[in-house]
Amino acid sequence: MEAKAAFGNDGIYVEKFIEEPGHIEFPIIGDRWVPLCIFLKETALSKDATKKLVEESPSPLYDA
Repeated sequence: MEAKAAFGNDGIYVEKFIEEPGHIEFPIIGDRWVPLCIFLKETALSKDATKKLVEESPSPLYDA
């Protein structure tokens, strides 16, 4: 009822708790016509949000 009153839609989304989340980045290059994902990389170890110490490419977390 709260969702319907606040947003006009009673649908809800439920997120699953992930115990060991990973951080995967998708570097993209290109122009306005052709974007291209060049590779995937995972930050395996970081000091804080701006200082990455170890990155792996391709990411072992991504299984496609």
